[in-house]
Amino acid sequence: MLTLYRRHLDECPHRDDGRAWTKCSCPIHCDGRIKGKRVRESMETVNWDRARRRMAELEEEYAGGKVRKAVAEAAELFLSARTMEPSTGRKYRRIMERLKTFAAGSGLATVDAIGLEHLDEYRLTRDLNALSWSKELQLLRTFFSFCMKRKWCAENPAKDMDMPSDPKPRPREPFTSEEVIRIIAACRIFGKGAYERLRAHAMILADANVCPPSVRRGHAGEGPNPQRPNVHQGDDERRVAVAAAFGGCETRPRGAADPAWSPGRLPVLFLGRNRLAG
Repeated sequence: MLTLYRRHLDECPHRDDGRAWTKCSCPIHCDGRIKGKRVRESMETVNWDRARRRMAELEEEYAGGKVRKAVAEAAELFLSARTMEPSTGRKYRRIMERLKTFAAGSGLATVDAIGLEHLDEYRLTRDLNALSWSKELQLLRTFFSFCMKRKWCAENPAKDMDMPSDPKPRPREPFTSEEVIRIIAACRIFGKGAYERLRAHAMILADANVCPPSVRRGHAGEGPNPQRPNVHQGDDERRVAVAAAFGGCETRPRGAADPAWSPGRLPVLFLGRNRLAG
């Protein structure tokens, strides 16, 4: 049987009244025995009703052998059990640190105290887009699943949260015409030799879908390479800017067939200086 009392602070005017005085704002502790074992713990609150609930949980824990794990300790054990790249580990640790800070600020000392309503409040503190939040929510689900397997909580509250529908990354913005011209100008200056500058030119031409008469796009096979990723959503204005910067280049809509392309012509620019003659 446990008994609540206030542990008076040094500055409390009722310090000399001892445990009998409970009408101050000093921290609440409990003391007693459960199954012959002495239990003395802080309730980590000054609110009497909250202390009663905490004491009932402690009595249930000690009587039934229930394991309770602090949020901070569970987070550290979760991170130490993961095998991941250093960059991923740093990201996971940042999320766990935010969860620990939120739990401490909300008075949630143990993992089993966190419920769905608390995660709803946590979500409001995270100013994230749908894609970033979906990744963080997936990590929270993994964390609570880790805790469930070790009997630190009875359910996974993160699984009850709705996952954002079909999150997609924002499309990349292509370079402006002015930026393309500056990049091309830099290609004429940097590099140890003409070969490196020519290779840089060819890469820009290939990405912009612009072909000078002397160099055509393509790999072994027929037609433009369908495997090539469309990194930038190029437009006619940008291709015209590239053509104007090089002079004498041909432009055509992206994806249009090039009847004059030469198989394997562009890849030789990446294989060696001596093969440029072909």
